Amino acid sequence: MTRLPNDSLAGIMNGTGLAGDTNGTATDTSPAEAGWLTVLPAELKATLVSLIGLGLVLGNVFVVVVILRSAALRNYTGYLTVSLACADMLPGLLVIPFSVRPAWTGHWTYGQTLCMVTTYFSSVCALASTLSLVGLAVNRYILIVHAMKYQSIMGPKLCTAMITAAWVLPAVSFAVSIFGDGRFRYLPNAMLCALDFGGVVPLGFAIAFLASVVLVVGVLHCKVYAVALRHLKNIYHYNPKATEDKLQGAKTTAAITFAFCLTWVPYCALAVWQHMLEYPTHPDVEFALLWLYGCNGILNVFIYSGLNRAFREEAKKVIVAVRTCALTALPAGRVDVRTPPVQARAGSGDRRLVAWENIDKTSAPGLEEIPIAASREMGRTLTNTTEHTEETVC
Repeated sequence: MTRLPNDSLAGIMNGTGLAGDTNGTATDTSPAEAGWLTVLPAELKATLVSLIGLGLVLGNVFVVVVILRSAALRNYTGYLTVSLACADMLPGLLVIPFSVRPAWTGHWTYGQTLCMVTTYFSSVCALASTLSLVGLAVNRYILIVHAMKYQSIMGPKLCTAMITAAWVLPAVSFAVSIFGDGRFRYLPNAMLCALDFGGVVPLGFAIAFLASVVLVVGVLHCKVYAVALRHLKNIYHYNPKATEDKLQGAKTTAAITFAFCLTWVPYCALAVWQHMLEYPTHPDVEFALLWLYGCNGILNVFIYSGLNRAFREEAKKVIVAVRTCALTALPAGRVDVRTPPVQARAGSGDRRLVAWENIDKTSAPGLEEIPIAASREMGRTLTNTTEHTEETVC
């Protein structure tokens, strides 16, 4: 595929054309030009796009913080999950913010370069998310099926290699296809720039690759479930908690895979419908199906919280800590929990000092040698210790 012609570049600049628009397919025209009557208002589309981006960022940042904060979750599964969460989070930071204005106005006004850059980041994150999911499935397969050899097989080197490959391979491959060959275009119905496969054959290869990945992951999970259930029946009475944790981990990874398929299958079906069969699609349907894939990262957050007990317990601690920090940082009515009010401290301290000074010195040798200043300080210390037994540190 050649680089963009001048008329396509001009179309992008004024918001009426597509990057890489040379095929004249149904997705290469605006809804008004195609004669479609849209139902979803522009304000609603812009709001949905903003909420999806915000949910991706906040939800996956929360996942990363919880995993890295807990020592129990900082294992090979946790690191692969962090890679997956980062792949889901980055589009919310680098891609989706540039789709809010096009969703509102219906035109891409950021120019060709930014369309190319956002296409690159969205493509890299999508493939990195897929490969991280494969890494999670392989890790879970080794943990359950080859439990006795897990420590020797799944070491730091293999985990690092999985995460590195999940990011380096997409970064290099899409840099050649997007920056070198100019395979990108603006989709006016979805209000974002996406990878242009340039024909039926490249799109067929991409869908076949995705289907093979899903098939491999599905086969691995079937094997994991079979072995986990067998272990649950055989050794449940000896170590029920460990067996249930393994089965629960398998359920979590399987649920993530199912959510991935649930959001990817409509996306692939839409691509086949438009590019292979060359059938037009209603702009609202295209908008819904394309942005359904963007919700995959948000679904993963709920899967972690709902199925992973260790993650759920650590998440509660993080929420409590953040809430406490927010309350103590309020400027209005803030009270220093480490220092009691002056009046209360003085009154309580004076009473303790009187009691201290009225002690029979003869019954306690050495007390008469303590200076008055030291006794007052000890009285204040006792007051602070008694009245404030807990101190939250953010």
